[in-house]
Amino acid sequence: MQKWEYKTIMISAYSMNLDGKSYNSPNPDLDLDVYLIGNTFNKLGTDGWELVTALDKNDEGHVIAIFKRPCE
Repeated sequence: MQKWEYKTIMISAYSMNLDGKSYNSPNPDLDLDVYLIGNTFNKLGTDGWELVTALDKNDEGHVIAIFKRPCE
């Protein structure tokens, strides 16, 4: 039976939390760089992570992205 490990990322308009690290927009008047989010998702894909779903928490624009990959 296949076993999976999961990773969650919380993303808001101004910050992203991944593996206990927070990535913030350098300017509080600007949204978090879409390029940074894209690069992060691409890196996760390269590491074997697959995006399962993204959930809109519906509070101040927070989204939770859930990734999975097979356990080794």
